[in-house]
Amino acid sequence: MANTPAVMRGPGKWVIVLLAAILFIAFFITWVSWDKIAITGSDMPNGNFFKIADEQFKLANPFPQFNFAMPLLWLIPAFAIITVLLTIGNKRNALAASIAGILALCLVSIYVFFTNVLVDLGVSKSYGVGFYLTIIGAAGIILASSQGWGKKIIWLLIGPLAAYLSFTFAEKYVFDEKQENTSNTTSDYTVNATDLIKEFQASDSAANAKYREKILTVNGTISELENPNDSTANIKFTDSSGSYAIFPFLGESVTEVKKLKAGDKVSVKASCSGGVLSEILGTESISFKRCVLNNK
Repeated sequence: MANTPAVMRGPGKWVIVLLAAILFIAFFITWVSWDKIAITGSDMPNGNFFKIADEQFKLANPFPQFNFAMPLLWLIPAFAIITVLLTIGNKRNALAASIAGILALCLVSIYVFFTNVLVDLGVSKSYGVGFYLTIIGAAGIILASSQGWGKKIIWLLIGPLAAYLSFTFAEKYVFDEKQENTSNTTSDYTVNATDLIKEFQASDSAANAKYREKILTVNGTISELENPNDSTANIKFTDSSGSYAIFPFLGESVTEVKKLKAGDKVSVKASCSGGVLSEILGTESISFKRCVLNNK
């Protein structure tokens, strides 16, 4: 208590005012771009975050029943402003600052985890200035306002930890719910990986209309085996142009997939999320979900 006064005065309070103002402004500017589509912090509470992910990349919110809670994230800019007003008025600001900081760090973490899934599906990404300013503003007001280093550390970690646990649960839920369905579902199409890529290259719109949300059995030779972390693995089929089809595996399938290597011939059954043409690279990326090895 003695190390950090309950009411900040002098130059220190203007640091808090500046950090809270940064956190407020950053909420409304670009945090991340997916294939050049700019996403701001405010896109989550206003409903655009999952709408864009679904419409553009066919990656929907796995728990739409909780959409009603998204507007609560407006508390981030609201408590940032409250922190400014309390600090200027020489009032206790630790609670307001901590709420704003915790929620902001939690949301930043969600953006990172979700964006990584899109990247695994072949979507390009870049983080914007709003992303970095949010981290600076959120961590800064927690460190400057909270009392005692024990509380500071807890408030800094609780948001990212909550986001990580929630995201891990969502991944497991989706995998457990969908994988068995894929294994037991008859394929709509059985195709060779090279032929599938050529078909998407020839007519992206026609191929998407034909294959999107259909169950495909894709046979081919592994071009690349990616292991982003211990709980995921990706099989890639790539052609000479750099275009590719990518199959992300989760859960128990990962152990079996990691036994494979580039050059192995495999058969994969999965739901096609569709193809995306990169105008910069001139390559097609075809993403899949609910992937299982097709054991013949």
